[in-house]
Amino acid sequence: MKIIGENQVVTITYDLREENAEGELLERMNANYPFTFLFGTGALLPAFEAHLEGLTERDSFEFVLSPSEAY
Repeated sequence: MKIIGENQVVTITYDLREENAEGELLERMNANYPFTFLFGTGALLPAFEAHLEGLTERDSFEFVLSPSEAY
């Protein structure tokens, strides 16, 4: 099973919500329109990548970024 690490192509699905898990839906990347990116190249927020690093295929994840970690 692949582990997310530097210079790997990663495809994820997620819901981005304001404030917390029950907050307003801001963005949804689902199986029909997943988010695919090259991990570890500095193109994404460092905190976002830090939460994904080490996950394996089919792992679920949930995390909150503070305003200082976001755009």
